[in-house]
Amino acid sequence: MVEAGVTNNDPKIVAGYYIQAVIKKNGCSRSVRSNFGTENKYVDQMQRFFHRNGIDSDHCYIYGSSTQNQRIECLWAILRKQCAQFWRDLFTLLKQHNKFDGSYLDQNLVWFCFMGLIQENTIEVKQSNSSKSDKKHAYNILRATILKKTRNRCGVYVRKLFSFLHRTKKSANRQWWQRQNRNTEMWSIVVMLTVFPVAFFQNIRYVKLEDTVELQCPTRSESSEIIWFGPKHVTPISRGRTIYKSKNSHRFEVFGDFSIGEYHLRIINIKISDVGIYKCTISVLKRTYQYEFDIKLEKPPTDLTIKNTESGNIIHATEGRDLILECQVISGVPKESLIWIHRGIELNESNSGVAKLVISPRVAYHLDQFTCKAESSALKIPLSKTVTLMVQL
Repeated sequence: MVEAGVTNNDPKIVAGYYIQAVIKKNGCSRSVRSNFGTENKYVDQMQRFFHRNGIDSDHCYIYGSSTQNQRIECLWAILRKQCAQFWRDLFTLLKQHNKFDGSYLDQNLVWFCFMGLIQENTIEVKQSNSSKSDKKHAYNILRATILKKTRNRCGVYVRKLFSFLHRTKKSANRQWWQRQNRNTEMWSIVVMLTVFPVAFFQNIRYVKLEDTVELQCPTRSESSEIIWFGPKHVTPISRGRTIYKSKNSHRFEVFGDFSIGEYHLRIINIKISDVGIYKCTISVLKRTYQYEFDIKLEKPPTDLTIKNTESGNIIHATEGRDLILECQVISGVPKESLIWIHRGIELNESNSGVAKLVISPRVAYHLDQFTCKAESSALKIPLSKTVTLMVQL
């Protein structure tokens, strides 16, 4: 049984592996050998407990130097050659290129992305026979596993990172890294929201074409850079003050008081392709906050009508018999307000695209006018329709 974990110095974790092996085999081993490390103390106690009624209880656990155990030393050598060395080289490379700084965030990202892959790789090495133990074959197995598993786990950026690691020529490596540096730099950003709990807040903004809109991230931090994401894209728009190059990057600006951690986003000359959800993301005290700004293109309401009107916008009514005045419109974005007005007084209001007004006609209302008005921020001048009430006795 070979397990990949975050540490091999915690006696509780080592004891957990031992219990898993006992459950899997439906029994404990006749004897266990380990070195004198304190991480093995719980395994010692459990092994002796299982053998407490046996005749060999005094010899069920053996301490000794690991260098004297040729079988385990041979296994370590195979694992290092076919598995561990590759991962050491990978993480060393990330550190050399300043992609890993040992912080809490980076450690958790590495565990999330690679722990399952390392575990599967160790199992494959264990199961492979000696004819397949050469380095080239092991790397081919590892490459196939990584490309398959990272497709859904860490996205395109991690896959490109691994492709880079398997390039044979150093010059090609350097050129590829320069081209893909922007992508590999952001692999941790892609999975960050999956690893940590996130608090979401949303704000809707309505804009017109060719407008300039400013999105102000409500959280600021001097210790962590704010990352802005755009609609329909995994790649960030900006990180801190840096705007990543894209076909629309010339219309993006980061502004604010950078000295206190303000990083707001300004979008110039709004296009249809800019419509969608923008997110500013920041990690504060091991918690990720994400604020969403839903940019929607304003659309004015159209075709305001009043039902059951006759020519000349006249409606006939009978005194004492209730009359329903119904006004409707083809709704726009944002939703308009429909208001019924009589003698300068607003009687009711609706935001559903239909406004109904129930009145009890009186002779005093004869030839009075009732107006339905549609108000919206997308309209420079409100829409309105007026009907004249003809009251009969």
